[in-house]
Amino acid sequence: MAVRCRSGTVSTSGVHENRRTSNCSVRPICRSTTLRWPTTRTRVAAGQLRSPICGTAWANTVSNFRWWTRRLSSSSLFHPGHCPCCVFRLTPSAGTRRFPAPHARCCSISPPTQQSAPFEHFEGIVVAGDTATPVLIVSTGRTGTRFLAEVLAACPTHVEAHHITPRSTLFNVLSNMHLTGVLPAGVLRGLWLRLKSEFAHTSRRLFVDSNNHLFALAPMLKELYPDLRVVHVVRDPRTYVRSHLNWAAQRLRSRVANHVIPFWQPNGWLLGEMPALEWLRMSKFEQFCWIWSFKNRLMAAMAETEIPYLCLRFEDLVESSEAEQSMSRLCAFIGLEHTSAMTSHEPVNQTTTRSYPGWHQWTEQRCQSLHRQCGELMQSYGYGTEPDWQAKLEQNP
Repeated sequence: MAVRCRSGTVSTSGVHENRRTSNCSVRPICRSTTLRWPTTRTRVAAGQLRSPICGTAWANTVSNFRWWTRRLSSSSLFHPGHCPCCVFRLTPSAGTRRFPAPHARCCSISPPTQQSAPFEHFEGIVVAGDTATPVLIVSTGRTGTRFLAEVLAACPTHVEAHHITPRSTLFNVLSNMHLTGVLPAGVLRGLWLRLKSEFAHTSRRLFVDSNNHLFALAPMLKELYPDLRVVHVVRDPRTYVRSHLNWAAQRLRSRVANHVIPFWQPNGWLLGEMPALEWLRMSKFEQFCWIWSFKNRLMAAMAETEIPYLCLRFEDLVESSEAEQSMSRLCAFIGLEHTSAMTSHEPVNQTTTRSYPGWHQWTEQRCQSLHRQCGELMQSYGYGTEPDWQAKLEQNP
């Protein structure tokens, strides 16, 4: 029995027939996924919302958002076994075009006899092994991800490298919403396929996205790109916190993002790691210490999975005599030939305002505050072994 969509028919053999001959660049989604935002008056009458007179605008906004996410997560567009005609952007066509259904559960059809790799032959998504191996370079931020993107982009015949884009900053917020349970995984997956179709879509051998905003998305991306490789860049928390505070002090956009935009950074209370009162009492310094610990714990957990994973220290890449050796490890991991020109680049996006001092000038109380949040993890990365630092920790505040 065939299953019919607005853009064509999916048969039980797993083949989608697109019979529309118009030159539209984007095909309509299935009827079951058509979303219409209900008016406030309609929803109040249906008992789904309190009247704006007796309720607050925030309550209405939250209720609308919850309704929207439930509607999305229940639709076939964001179901793990979605119909290909619901997701992928198709090029102009004439006549009938055929696309293999990517999943056995797509539109409730039976699987074909020989199931190919998910998303293998679709335009907009190129699976590693066909043309490009996707490489994701993730970090906490302030770790030279743009520097690495520029270094790898110096090999244009083999590598297409990208740094932060406006859509990447959107996924920074969305991934934090997902971690707190506000955004379902199916919605996040569907939005990625709709908005980041350029990921790994290149004729070059490697597609590198060096982006600290995608730190929480690697497990999901592994499902979409089986050959995904992840590089985790870690930085000393003492210089990370200092750099972040100085960067926010010299850039208004960073200050607004970190202080105003909800879900721009992970929230210890919403993630269940501490009571709300404890989180609210934390200074920005203490919150950044916790953020460093949380993000690195999350990324380090990938080492226990099947995802090819490499951890490098920021200091070893740019600030020591081991820079060439670390860059050589990175190139060997992603399958790129290492050249001496790669270590001649200078880091970018460096802070120019030094309003926040280095840790040598911190009080004992501040040093111990960072140690409480980051101590065990930073020692596992080889940080905090200096005698001066140990002396500050041993003193009574």
